[in-house]
Amino acid sequence: LTPLTQLQHLNLSGCDITDAGLQHLTHLTQLQSLDLSKCDKITDAGLQHLRYLKHLLHLNLSECTSITNDGLNHLKYLSQLQSLYLNHCSQLTNPAIRHLASLRQLRCLHLHAVRKLLDAGLKYLKPLAQLQELDLSKCTQLTDKAMEYLGQFAHLRWLNLSECQKITDAGLQHLAKLTQHQQHNLQRSSNNT
Repeated sequence: LTPLTQLQHLNLSGCDITDAGLQHLTHLTQLQSLDLSKCDKITDAGLQHLRYLKHLLHLNLSECTSITNDGLNHLKYLSQLQSLYLNHCSQLTNPAIRHLASLRQLRCLHLHAVRKLLDAGLKYLKPLAQLQELDLSKCTQLTDKAMEYLGQFAHLRWLNLSECQKITDAGLQHLAKLTQHQQHNLQRSSNNT
């Protein structure tokens, strides 16, 4: 990939990529979009190579099941990042969300089926004032308390809480704070009939 220094979009989804392979991406300094979803051999160590991709706007790490909380610390160097997909990253917990707080340009965050995420983890998203799209569907540990934290996002326009079955009518009152909120999805949340 060395001669491809002007490459802006790269999709390696489902490829047999390892940490060693990610080292070869460091010279792709014009890269704006990188899809590494379903590359389950990528670990925390491999994510350190992404720090050189200063123009990266979109990153998909969905189903990279070997990534842990510590690995997300390497993303703090991606100051221009606008969208991040961490769907089905099964090892992530609340401390992982803390590492995302420095990504101040983040507008889109997908955490679908990050099942170990608890309510308190959402408080770490508060510095993400530009956040417009948030997918927390199938984050099955979230409760009404999570809704309090979500009420702080003035720019949130799209929110998916489907299959968060511990969210009840009581939690919905916090959605009233989302004045610019355009779409929310609470499909199959319990007690919301």
